[in-house]
Amino acid sequence: MERVVPGAAKLILESYLTQASNRQNNENKIVSANIEARTLGMKLGATLSSLGIIGGCVVAATGQPTAGVSIVAATAVILATSFVKALLDQGKDLADKKSEMNKQAKQPPAKTDHFAEAGSPPKAKE
Repeated sequence: MERVVPGAAKLILESYLTQASNRQNNENKIVSANIEARTLGMKLGATLSSLGIIGGCVVAATGQPTAGVSIVAATAVILATSFVKALLDQGKDLADKKSEMNKQAKQPPAKTDHFAEAGSPPKAKE
């Protein structure tokens, strides 16, 4: 390749390094956005559940104990359901990733001879 286009190897390597750097930057941005979204979700969940518990206590204290306990119980059920669903989703995601990794591990690597396509001399026989 260097004989045909002087400096091609350097250009190809620089292009590869630039693409790898861009890919890593994008992955970092995605991970950061996911962390921010999860943090926001946790804060909103904590706020809403706190409001439910406090609201239930206020209702119970103002003369409606059955309604207050019902509100607190409903809030607890919602929190427990959300927690269990998150655990199940996480387990499913991990299983999917493991399955994908197993599929990739079983596939043989692609065999291409880029040098033959470029018109270089054939490989020496052993």
